[in-house]
Amino acid sequence: MSRRRTLARAFGHGPVRRALITYALASVAEYAVYFAVILVAFEAGGGSLAGLAAAAQLAPSVLVPVIIRWIDRGHVAPMRFALVWLFAGLVSGAIAVAAGPVSLVVGLASLRSLGYSLARPIHLATIPVHAEQTADATAAMIVTGWIDATGAMVGPAIAGAILAVSDASAVFVAMAALTIVGLWLSPSTGEVVGTGPDRVRRSVLSVQGARPMLAYKTVSSMLSGATDVVVVLVAIELLGLGDDGAAYLASLVGVGELVGALLLVSLLGRVRLRGMLGTAAFGRGTFVAVLGVVPQAFPLLALAGGFRPVHRVVQRILLQRITPPDRYMRMFGVTEAFDSGGQALGAALVPLLVVAFGVETAIVISGAVLPFVFLALSRAFRDIDARAVISPTTIDTLREAAVFEGLSADVLEYLARACVPVEVAAGERLISQGDEDADAAWVISSGEVDVIIDGSPVSRLERGDLVGEIALIHARPRTADVVAATPCELLRVDQEAFLDVVVGGRAGGNHVHVLADRRVEENKRG
Repeated sequence: MSRRRTLARAFGHGPVRRALITYALASVAEYAVYFAVILVAFEAGGGSLAGLAAAAQLAPSVLVPVIIRWIDRGHVAPMRFALVWLFAGLVSGAIAVAAGPVSLVVGLASLRSLGYSLARPIHLATIPVHAEQTADATAAMIVTGWIDATGAMVGPAIAGAILAVSDASAVFVAMAALTIVGLWLSPSTGEVVGTGPDRVRRSVLSVQGARPMLAYKTVSSMLSGATDVVVVLVAIELLGLGDDGAAYLASLVGVGELVGALLLVSLLGRVRLRGMLGTAAFGRGTFVAVLGVVPQAFPLLALAGGFRPVHRVVQRILLQRITPPDRYMRMFGVTEAFDSGGQALGAALVPLLVVAFGVETAIVISGAVLPFVFLALSRAFRDIDARAVISPTTIDTLREAAVFEGLSADVLEYLARACVPVEVAAGERLISQGDEDADAAWVISSGEVDVIIDGSPVSRLERGDLVGEIALIHARPRTADVVAATPCELLRVDQEAFLDVVVGGRAGGNHVHVLADRRVEENKRG
């Protein structure tokens, strides 16, 4: 299928389309108000207060993982909660601009910022849930990259147009109106909510591949924050271009990011993404580091900016691939906090590097760190890439299995990555009754197996049937012997992945639970 048709199909699916539209509206509102608040602060207290206002709007992101854990217990409808919070912050900010001191404006803008920081991971978690096929989820993630780049340009432009005829309170009011539209369009996100405290206690850090991905995400965000400071250093300290020159160089980064977003379509159809991740890491880092040696090469900032959206979206796709579907919101919530924290840390470290090593060396170090971190974590990325390759036969077997009827595309893909093909000879014992070391279940791809309880055969299972699930679901010893009646090919599903699907609160998981209980009763009657 062509890339254009894949994008059209993804956007043509109602819930995905609504999620993307609300994401776009929230993005425009975020950038517009962020710009307006900094302007209000600058007019009231100059550059130092403007910098404080910028930091204050990033700081609330550290609370996102905590709030999402609460949301994930099923207390509220996630997206609507985030958008209502965003709306409340915008309305309060409008009132503060009209009647309150600038400190109150900044404080309430932080409340609004928290609403957006909640909305982004919830939107990103919603997309794979509603996508009908895996390619659709990837296409929708690409669209979020376009939205991020466009919002960064359109939001401030809208704010500027409003400020030309009114004041900052009008920006808040206009963006609050966009949020109401987003509330009306927002799709249901109930399926991404966990099933209670037992599941919520499972940390996203326990997900295989999560630690290197989150570490890399932090360093990548640090480069984003450092680049903002590097632009000023190159323009003012090295080239003597003044404030206007700094603004011009910053615009180069923005233009590059917008052009780079158009190239995201090249990600469609790609299974292995480590090469793209490395290319973006070396592109961003090298082009920034070169400026410490040859500041006259400042046009390279456009190329560094061009790699940023590719880098961001590839990381999102990889995180979605490794994360169990019931932990999407928590994973994207944690990355939101790491993103903002990394940007703040990167911006703060550059001045310290300047004091320690001088401007030129500080710029070189700022750009060189990310490529080195990529090389250090390259093996982990290779493993993540390897798990992304799924045999079509595996997907077909899972899709045909009645026990997994109703599972969405993202859950099937997650389950397929956890499957290991196994061949068993006729007469070979697969499961022993009473065995307490139950760590897997099996889906029969071909052949037949006999289920034997206390030495008596009770049933024969064939292609599409599931065996070994009872002990996993009920945390008990194996209830029967399972012996291959013919040569068999099976898919081994490890315990963690199986329980992620069955206990994770997703459509289809409850079906597995019901069938397991039914099989227990049938075996008793056996």
